[in-house]
Amino acid sequence: MNTTVTAKLTNTKTEQQFKLRNKCRYIYIARNTKDVITSYFHFEKEKSRSGFYSGDWDHCFELLVGGKVQRGDWFDHVHSWWEHKDADNILFLRYENLKLDLDGELSNISAFLGLT
Repeated sequence: MNTTVTAKLTNTKTEQQFKLRNKCRYIYIARNTKDVITSYFHFEKEKSRSGFYSGDWDHCFELLVGGKVQRGDWFDHVHSWWEHKDADNILFLRYENLKLDLDGELSNISAFLGLT
């Protein structure tokens, strides 16, 4: 039996969470879509909690980009954070930038947290 569980964080819920926790600071790290899809495929093939995925790359790709995976729609998830990237309590980073300039990104994180 192949079932899909979709867990979505709606924009309204996201907005409410940020308003309720406005004293909190959030550091969100987004990753290149191609890397996410590749990593997800290998995760499902090798380490999935739901058992080992037996489908092929194309099938896994279609499930992920269609938001039909257990962990919900990745694009909706990233978009819900992207919409708030300019909020004072959110630092939106890219994983690739961390790899390219770790010192610079750590300086950004330090400044965001008020440590510098």
